Amino acid sequence: MGRRQQKLEEERSYNLVVRQRRETGNFFKSFLKFTFSHVGLVLLCVVIAVGGAEIFINIEIGKEEERYEDKRERAKEVNNAQEYLSSAFWWYAQEDEGYNFTQEQFTDRVESDLHEFIEFVVNATNEVNYDGQVEGWQYDWDFPNALLFTISIMTLIGYGQISPVTIVGKLFTIGYSLIAIATMLVMLANVGSALADGLIYTYSRCCCRWFRSQRINSEIPSRTLRKKLRRRLIDEVVGDEMYMPTNTIAIPIIVNVVIIFFYIFLGAMLFSMWEGWDLLSSAYFAFITLTTVGFGDLSPDKSFRGTGAVGTIIMICSVVYCSIGLAVLSLCISLIQEQISKKAARALHGKVEVVEMDRIEIIPKRMNIQGDEDAIPTDDKAGLVDAEVPMDEIDNEDDASAPIDLENENNSRPASGKLPGEPDDLFDDMPGQDDDLTPIDH
Repeated sequence: MGRRQQKLEEERSYNLVVRQRRETGNFFKSFLKFTFSHVGLVLLCVVIAVGGAEIFINIEIGKEEERYEDKRERAKEVNNAQEYLSSAFWWYAQEDEGYNFTQEQFTDRVESDLHEFIEFVVNATNEVNYDGQVEGWQYDWDFPNALLFTISIMTLIGYGQISPVTIVGKLFTIGYSLIAIATMLVMLANVGSALADGLIYTYSRCCCRWFRSQRINSEIPSRTLRKKLRRRLIDEVVGDEMYMPTNTIAIPIIVNVVIIFFYIFLGAMLFSMWEGWDLLSSAYFAFITLTTVGFGDLSPDKSFRGTGAVGTIIMICSVVYCSIGLAVLSLCISLIQEQISKKAARALHGKVEVVEMDRIEIIPKRMNIQGDEDAIPTDDKAGLVDAEVPMDEIDNEDDASAPIDLENENNSRPASGKLPGEPDDLFDDMPGQDDDLTPIDH
């Protein structure tokens, strides 16, 4: 009993382990399936963008605080220089022995001091972002800027408004870019495939439906007959239509161009309201962004720095517009390239197309009474197929349907009563023939 119970316990433990492994495997399969779905890839890109922004902030914030402290020190020096100049100018105007300047000397000395002060302020502005105040600092690595930075990496736009300055930040940018760009490309391919299917379906249902209706009405004018033969539009299977099927339909080039211009115009209207740009600059920014050129002369700073619920909505809309726009533009360009390739191949093949000759087969018009085609040898018949026969030779052939002169035909028979090659017992085995029939005198 003890050994049997031990075996039962071992079997239960084994089954439990197997079930746990199976459940774990099913969980990972379900997780991977969801991750690489449309929704999963979008959520994954959001997590990578937001998580990367937070990591970059933590890496670069230390250096940012040091720059803020340098700016405060330089601002204090600028204020001291300003006070020194005001005092110096006062003493220059006094008629003391040390500063008994003429008008020309006074002007030269003041101009020299002012040039040095201006140069000092300009250097402070370029080096530590001096803004005329001792306190106050516009952080480069806050969340909106960091999020815009990670999105520009993922989409390969690269506005260049900020960049990491620490060694750790630069090394992390390399590894982060490899993962983020790969994920974004997979997401764009997935979303682009869905957009392509939707675009083809919409074009087929909206634009091609009228042409199908006209084609069916011209072929079968009767409505009752169309219903009986199941040739109505409602009877067709989507994708396998008889005319302009959805599965093989091609989007015209003009439709793709219209979609691109419409999407750029939509972005121009939106960024014109959000950023305060004119319509032309907004359209220029939309095109530069969607083509991933990203010169950096214009960047959506205000769209990413909004406050409150409205600012958050504007930031989300900006991200969605840029992300979907990349998929839309690449999709339309791909469809245009496909159409141009097909047209070029069709034109190229049209130049070298060879027209085959008609296949003509000559059928013998007369046979002997046994049904053998003695008039045409077997070897010659094979050569008649696919042969090019001049029309004048065909016209000269005897017409089988021409009337036969029975009198001449009978007179042409020899005195023996049979034709050459005709067997003697041709009519002996014919049914209903009596051997003892006597000829009838005419």
